[in-house]
Amino acid sequence: MNVTERSVKDITIDEYHAAVAISSGGIRCFVKDGPPTYYERYVARTMVSPDSDAKRNGRALHLFCQWPDTWDEHLAVVPSRLRDDDILAQVREEYGKKRSSVSLDPGTEINLRSPAHRAYKEAYVAKAEANGKEFVSEEELGTLKRQFDSIWENPAARKYLEAGAKTEVPHFGVEQATGMAVKALCDIDMAPEVIVDFKTTRMSTSDMFVRDAIDKGYPFQAAWYLDVIGAAKFVIISVRNAPPYESMVYRVPEHRIDQARRSNDSVLSQIAACHATDSWHSLGYGQEIDLEYEFV
Repeated sequence: MNVTERSVKDITIDEYHAAVAISSGGIRCFVKDGPPTYYERYVARTMVSPDSDAKRNGRALHLFCQWPDTWDEHLAVVPSRLRDDDILAQVREEYGKKRSSVSLDPGTEINLRSPAHRAYKEAYVAKAEANGKEFVSEEELGTLKRQFDSIWENPAARKYLEAGAKTEVPHFGVEQATGMAVKALCDIDMAPEVIVDFKTTRMSTSDMFVRDAIDKGYPFQAAWYLDVIGAAKFVIISVRNAPPYESMVYRVPEHRIDQARRSNDSVLSQIAACHATDSWHSLGYGQEIDLEYEFV
């Protein structure tokens, strides 16, 4: 992919995601979910990918690695027990006169089966969102700290944290063959030498992670990021999301990059053709398709 007019924009993460340009995630959506879903999600924007605890914790890890000494400026912690604060006072005012089997006294462990306790947590989450922060529970914060410690203790990973490079950098450009606007957001930006992406994983061995990474399309992401940003090497720092939180460092080899690059180019051409014809149907639409599959 030949990308020209490269630029780095000083915008927020939300503004980056809202920007009209094709991302690595968009490419994978077109391949895995088909043109109609791609259209609804990235063109018409009538379909929003649901958030999840896994996605939220991944974002929190990125922020914690970026701001290990001032993480509380970017992350809000939802307590596990009721605190004597304004939020509890508001909940008491609303629920205090209702019959309830749970206590609203400070120090009470939060029980999400209780409407009052759920309202207490939801108020903390709303406050975090209003202040532009991600939220984590106290248990999740403990996990983040252990994950960061694991990354820091691994010399192959620590050198990237110590480099003082920019983080969460929004890159934009134009792909020359199709004229399509493209974008990429890397976790650690040391271009033109190297870019780094953090991944959390359930995989307990390197062989398992490599198989999972290929299945999830990480080489396609690597090729896309390298082309859009203009860097020479793509590195993944993975950390397990459960004890013992071991971290590992992976480099996507050149032959995988070359294969993924050819695929990305082909998919981008298909997306450009869909835009040009304003047709977003799957291959074979309007025809009778033989129910055949080649087993290997």
